[in-house]
Parts: sequence; structure tokens; C-alpha cells
Amino acid sequence: ILHHGTTLVHWDCEGAGGSRTSLVYARIDRSCGTFVWEKPTWSPLKTTGLGTISNEFTLSVNPEESVPQGLITRYKSPQPDCASVSLEEGYLDLSTVKEITIGCSDKDREVELRGICKRYGLSGTDSCIGLMYGSNLSDNRIIFLLGPPTLS
Repeated sequence: ILHHGTTLVHWDCEGAGGSRTSLVYARIDRSCGTFVWEKPTWSPLKTTGLGTISNEFTLSVNPEESVPQGLITRYKSPQPDCASVSLEEGYLDLSTVKEITIGCSDKDREVELRGICKRYGLSGTDSCIGLMYGSNLSDNRIIFLLGPPTLS
């Protein structure tokens, strides 16, 4: 599934300005070495008014045929870091992943996670996957991704 991509919720709980979320199109590159995510070509919002038709997606773009911007950034010039993480696009070198957790391991964030799951219609905190990564032993950063129960 992840070579073709899927829509996930990227939860940035450590960013400036508090907790933020965004829908992203995520996939693993063909070599299984890099996890990339980007803004999806479709809109999650339903903005159809009375008597108007609006497109929620773009049929002219096939996200599987394009090279994600995260991979272009990674291979265009040598990057000093193992990841480029922003809310709507980025990449993570999978060889630097140290731990994978289901749910949120921080009790302070548990209430916030339940609210995010409710907002996106996810079943519960088991829909959350945490990826701890870092380029050395003392470098421990974490990314939270929320998906449907069949993926997590």
C-alpha cells in the first residue's frame, strides 16, 4: 500500500505555535529507503454550494507518476540531516528510524490526540503511529502520523 501512497494526517505537536495537523499524501519510495509526504492533489473540504459544482480533486495529476518534492530535495544536493520535516511536505530516511510506537506515549498529549482523532473521524488513539528517528544516539525526534485502523 505505501509504495502507491495513502492519505494520512500529519500531527506536528512540537512545532512553533502549538499543535497543528494536515492531511498529507504519504508513500515509501521504490527503494524502500525513504518515507516521503506531500500536500495531496485533492481537497479535503467540501465547498459545494447550492447550484454550483466544485472540483475536490485534480484528475490531470497522477501522484504515483510524479517524483515527490521531498525526494528531489534530498537527492539534488547532499543534505546534512536525515530528514526534512514540515507539516505539508518532507522526507525521512528510514535507516535512521529508531522506534515505532502505536498510540501516543506521552500522557500529556493523549487528550489532544483524542480530539484530533475525533476531528478526522478516526477510531481512536490506536490510529496514531509515532516514528522516532535521529542521525546519532542522542538525537531523538518524533513524527506522528494518523491513519485508518487498516493501515495502523
